[in-house]
Amino acid sequence: MLVDIDELRVPKPRRRFRGKDFEVVDRVLTEVVETRSIGTVADVASLLPGPLPESFDTGGLAEAWGIARHETQTIAYFLREVGAITIDGKQGRSLRYRTTVEKRSRTPAVRRKRTKPAA
Repeated sequence: MLVDIDELRVPKPRRRFRGKDFEVVDRVLTEVVETRSIGTVADVASLLPGPLPESFDTGGLAEAWGIARHETQTIAYFLREVGAITIDGKQGRSLRYRTTVEKRSRTPAVRRKRTKPAA
């Protein structure tokens, strides 16, 4: 779900080292822009700001997509959790990733086993 939110911010009385000058007091939902159902890994891939190369690191994605590296690291973590990518190794201190499925795959993103309670 993509939403617009207004934040009410007030100045903080004291700022801590490297902290923000403000405090968020309230958030108000102003608009629901878009909703999407995510049932497969391909649905997850369609949400990304650009195509995934076969092998990549988060620094390369940040440059290619024009976003901050910490954001691509968060995206990579999520993609790892849903099974869209796997760790392929390391290059220096950064992890290398490899895509695990094609864009047209119908692999479910999340599977849960239903268990019956013991009687």
